[in-house]
Amino acid sequence: MARIIWTMRAADEYGEVVEYIVKSAPIAAKRLAQRIMQRIRSLRRFPTSGGYLPEDSTHTYRQLIEGNYRVIYRCDKGVVIIASIYHAARLLRMDDLP
Repeated sequence: MARIIWTMRAADEYGEVVEYIVKSAPIAAKRLAQRIMQRIRSLRRFPTSGGYLPEDSTHTYRQLIEGNYRVIYRCDKGVVIIASIYHAARLLRMDDLP
């Protein structure tokens, strides 16, 4: 089983997403938060389940899509590193990823 580590950036983005949605739809925010966490937990057993990022020609990063959000991560020697939680409508620049 892979170990999951969050970057500080990803943890902050996750909190910001939930806080933003909770202002207008608290129940929806809770459900989205739970679904994102469930998808991330699934990476323990299936770390390569997400597709590669189309923006990443090096195939370093993968993504899981949950609702309007992209969970961007990479795998490194039995560790899954959650790099970012990104709104799918935003343009992703590879320079923005750790």
